[in-house]
Amino acid sequence: MRRELPEFSDGRLDRVKVSFDEKAKWLVVRRGAVAVCCNLAGSAQRIALDGRSPQLLLASDQVRVGAESIELSAESVAIFTFTPSTVAR
Repeated sequence: MRRELPEFSDGRLDRVKVSFDEKAKWLVVRRGAVAVCCNLAGSAQRIALDGRSPQLLLASDQVRVGAESIELSAESVAIFTFTPSTVAR
């Protein structure tokens, strides 16, 4: 993936956006058309993705993908990409 997606090799931190909920224990790190979503909680939970329609690239466990959100299993991570028309600027 690092060779195919420039978002994984771009070292510029000003292009990174981070969202999190400390109480719910989730974290989303975005750069361009890629998002790494982490569920650090002990139970599955839904994470909204700002109205963007995600395409799953890789996941450590079960993931349910919706039109504007995902549901991650407990203590799991998933990597998504977004089509150019749905990438937030």
